[in-house]
Amino acid sequence: LAATGVGAPRDAPCAPNLKVLTLAGCTGVGKRSLALLSELLEGELSNLESLDISGVQVPALSWATLTRGIAGSAGRLKTLKLVDTGCGRQDQSSCSLVASLIEGRACEHLEVLHLGGNHFLDAGCRAIGAAL
Repeated sequence: LAATGVGAPRDAPCAPNLKVLTLAGCTGVGKRSLALLSELLEGELSNLESLDISGVQVPALSWATLTRGIAGSAGRLKTLKLVDTGCGRQDQSSCSLVASLIEGRACEHLEVLHLGGNHFLDAGCRAIGAAL
């Protein structure tokens, strides 16, 4: 996160202008990093239009925090890439949390959602289908 200015002091001037954040394949991203990302999405990164965390293995207990941050990002995200993040691996509750993002107004500007390489079973697919 520090490479893009996000890890800089809270008054970092570049954060509000950032439109695209790609952490794809960053194997060191864990619970604490995801919690920080979630917090930043609700604040300094609320203008973000594209988020890619493909290949980041999101722990089962971090999905609620992550989706809350994404939902709290003022609904400006246009592209969300969650490819190969382990969504649905442990159970389908993470799939339901992702589905909740596309319901209502949480991500009203979302145009692209990549979920490939995850573990969407019947319940997860039904949740996505119902949300669409």
